Amino acid sequence: KLKEGEKRRVLKLLKEGARAFLAYAWAGGSREVAFNVSIVFEKEVRPVEVKRILVAAPVEDGVAWGVVDSRGLIKRGVLRPDLARIGRLKERASRLEELCARGTKQCREALSAKKRIRRILREFVNEKAAKIAKLAVQYKAALVLNLPESYWGVVDVELFRKSLRRRAEWHGLPYREVRVQPDTCPKCGSKMEAHGKRLRCPNCGFEASREEAAVAAVAKHLS
Repeated sequence: KLKEGEKRRVLKLLKEGARAFLAYAWAGGSREVAFNVSIVFEKEVRPVEVKRILVAAPVEDGVAWGVVDSRGLIKRGVLRPDLARIGRLKERASRLEELCARGTKQCREALSAKKRIRRILREFVNEKAAKIAKLAVQYKAALVLNLPESYWGVVDVELFRKSLRRRAEWHGLPYREVRVQPDTCPKCGSKMEAHGKRLRCPNCGFEASREEAAVAAVAKHLS
């Protein structure tokens, strides 16, 4: 029997023009015998005639995105996971780890909290990759993902990369990866300095939020 989430996924694929062309069925299980079904979908993809570029750039607390055309940056935003919930789970896991030596119950609960954090971040990556791909379709934009040399944020960049590339292929979107440091000034190319949550260029005076600067730096690189 399909779960509700699986039903929604199948209906979503059918709505997007996919069709089921192959299915596998097998019986097995570690504790009890279960009947399993796997369905493979395919879709005829027509390349999108692009007029713009959509830049996606992992930042410290999420993913910044921006739509760029001949006029410059016309639309932007930031997608963030539930950082408050993640923070509470991290605090809980830390407290339980301190008590872990006293008993296995605390160890199990600490491990469970860490697994929940990983699941939240994994779901965030997949959901937001799908959202960004839909935005690219909406704006008739090619997808460009920035993969900076060093990244210390909350996003699993490799998982996001695979998920976004797969969705670009699914929607017929051109896809490209670049490596631009997010603190590169989009005006003069100098290294910008941090001032709280904003970046400022000591050379030309350009100033922007970290998220806006990350997208603008890639847009400049592509121009």
